[in-house]
Amino acid sequence: MEKNELVKIVTNNVNGMRNKSLIISKNEWFPYGNRNGIVNNQSSTLSMEQKWNIITLHDYLQNRSVEEGCSWELNTQFFETYFNDGIRKFFGVCVDNQCVIQYDEQEPNNGYCDDFIFEYNFQVLQILSVSN
Repeated sequence: MEKNELVKIVTNNVNGMRNKSLIISKNEWFPYGNRNGIVNNQSSTLSMEQKWNIITLHDYLQNRSVEEGCSWELNTQFFETYFNDGIRKFFGVCVDNQCVIQYDEQEPNNGYCDDFIFEYNFQVLQILSVSN
């Protein structure tokens, strides 16, 4: 399975939590942090928003696996395939029909999911502002 290139960002004292690393994928949909560079694959039935949200879901679960000390070898294609088949829960993470994370039934600690999404969106916006 092909591994995505990653950007690892160290964040300090996120919402009063200890220092932690945030992993953000760089792949064909999100090359070097440039959302405008998302490629619309004609064989895909997903909208650009859904693809973007799948990247967020992938990155959330990858970061959660690091927090839990588990190995991670899934790529965004795994999530796209099952999302297209109607799956809306991935490893305890429930998403809506746009693949927006709603909640995590298995978050490692209370508030982990919300804290991740807040910090992730902040870091992605920082990457986009630098790359434009």
